[in-house]
Amino acid sequence: MSYHLLQKLSRDLNKIFETKAYYDVIIRVGDNTETKEFQAHSLILRARVPYFHQYLQSDQAKQEYDKIVITNHTISPAIFEIILKYIYTGRLEFFNCVGKQALELLFAADDLGLEEALGQIQEYLIYQQKDWMDKNFYIYHRSIYSRKSFSSLQNHFTTRISSNPLEVFESPESFNPMILSSLDEVGCLKLNENTWGFIVNWAKLQIPTLTTQVTKWNKSDWEEFKQTLSPCIPWKNWKFDHATSDSFIFHFDSNVSDLTRLDRFAIQRRTGYGPCFGAEESK
Repeated sequence: MSYHLLQKLSRDLNKIFETKAYYDVIIRVGDNTETKEFQAHSLILRARVPYFHQYLQSDQAKQEYDKIVITNHTISPAIFEIILKYIYTGRLEFFNCVGKQALELLFAADDLGLEEALGQIQEYLIYQQKDWMDKNFYIYHRSIYSRKSFSSLQNHFTTRISSNPLEVFESPESFNPMILSSLDEVGCLKLNENTWGFIVNWAKLQIPTLTTQVTKWNKSDWEEFKQTLSPCIPWKNWKFDHATSDSFIFHFDSNVSDLTRLDRFAIQRRTGYGPCFGAEESK
């Protein structure tokens, strides 16, 4: 039989963190605008952090008198203080860590190889920083989807965008064809009725002269709608519900009243051709 008294262990290690007794490492973090030195213990760093374990074994480790000096310009002092306390105690404290700072904490933890912490930080961003993440997702999406270890965050946004794009793209400035193309390139979009309907409605809103009744559009209206919507398609990585080709022709029936429903489209595979729009072109 064994007993795990981890809370007391965490408290005892926190005393070492706070007193800095017998430290043998100096860690300098920050950029030219703000820098700070932290004292730490090489044995704890080696045991807890893959990045420091490799660093302290390499030729990069420098000595200043009897101390090992590590310099990092990519992590801010505020973020590193949270991380260092986590290294010693196993506790992640998010007090005053909101918005951009919380996202920076995630990237810093990933850079240091703190796999166990990544899940908790992503959960915090998803549930406790939801409003900020939604508002700024279009700014940081490429960075988020470039990290394999951010799977929870990636799956969260991929699911939400597929089910209800308006939850993420609720303001006009947060969506445009360039953003759509970028989201497609990182592979986070799936073409379904919700996403397609959102794109079509967005295109219609860009043309104030269009009526809401599609059956009253003339050939000129269709052509203007085509030009507005064209930058949004075709897609490189989108998964289609009814076909698997990379290039399609979308035949719009100008007699229907709802352009947003996929079952109103005949999506035909025709490699080498782009999208065509309107009753005249669909014949």
